[in-house]
Amino acid sequence: MKKVILFLGIAAMLFACSGESSSSNTDTFDRKGMLENWADNIIIPSFQNYQSKTSALATASATFTTTPTEANLTALRASWLEAYKAYQKVAAFEVGKAHDLMFRYYNNSFPVSVSDINANIAAGDNQLDLLTKFDEQGFPALDYLLFGVGNDTASILAKYTTDTNAAKYKSYLMAVSTRIKSFSDLIVADWTTGGYRTAYVLNNGTGVSSSTNKTINLFVQYYEYYLRSVKIGFPAGKFSATTRPSDVEAYYKNDISKELLEIGLQSSKDFFNGKHFNSTTTGLSLKAYLDYLNVVRSGESLSTTILSKYAEASTSIGVLNASFSQQIQTDNTKMLAAFDALQKNVVCFKIDMIPALNVVIDYQDNDGD
Repeated sequence: MKKVILFLGIAAMLFACSGESSSSNTDTFDRKGMLENWADNIIIPSFQNYQSKTSALATASATFTTTPTEANLTALRASWLEAYKAYQKVAAFEVGKAHDLMFRYYNNSFPVSVSDINANIAAGDNQLDLLTKFDEQGFPALDYLLFGVGNDTASILAKYTTDTNAAKYKSYLMAVSTRIKSFSDLIVADWTTGGYRTAYVLNNGTGVSSSTNKTINLFVQYYEYYLRSVKIGFPAGKFSATTRPSDVEAYYKNDISKELLEIGLQSSKDFFNGKHFNSTTTGLSLKAYLDYLNVVRSGESLSTTILSKYAEASTSIGVLNASFSQQIQTDNTKMLAAFDALQKNVVCFKIDMIPALNVVIDYQDNDGD
């Protein structure tokens, strides 16, 4: 499998990012100012928004489990979707407390293990903090619990009302929802009152453990693995002999996998541009850093090239079905084309941007198989 990945990487280099890059400025860029912009205007407000949405999710879960009506199920589903969309805007920032908590693994590992979730419910087992339980909780578990435990709304409601395990279903649903909220509370507290914001900004050197190095690694890793491979490549069969349509994000809701990817891609682009959360204002950023260094590739500024690749990826994703599982089964070539479009910036990031910024890659490619 690694040979396949290597081949794909080399092939992509040849067609997607050919040409040499160069830079001309001595690096005295204001990295501290960039870290302040990342922390104060992007990461912290994004996590605070996420905290608000997960709080609403926990409240809606409590309302539904206390009074399991169709109206409360509809409201809970809406809260889940809003929180899931907010998650897409913080998923790349697994630094500090989020790293300690293994935030992404516990909150968005998919596909879920339906058999393990059902076994947990039958046993009344709500212990979710074990390393073996990544795929039994988080947003994908709620996707199953709110949309997949029955064939229609009536049969799903029955699981929480008349089923012999109805109390256990409600207990498990509540455990998953409150755990998602608890993660967001801990992360926001660490950034805002726990001192992490100050430590993050002051760690503005150029070493492997510096905040700049860590954040850029997370940015590239998120784009390469969680956006490109997990959301598109794995279910579309890019790394396997067959397609895996049931492995898409939000499989049970089944009509939002495209929307979640688009939010993630836009958030990645916004971070590259240093765009403040929920604002049109921009600050010091990766784009500004590359422009300051005057990094040029094939006669064009690298930042311009990267933004054009973002636009190509967005266009390729825009033609996909809202349901990726349906898209894979009806015309998988469009999924593979979207993967290839996303791949172009992987090459630009790893071959051109990271060397120009003197960053050391500290993660390994992982196809997940």
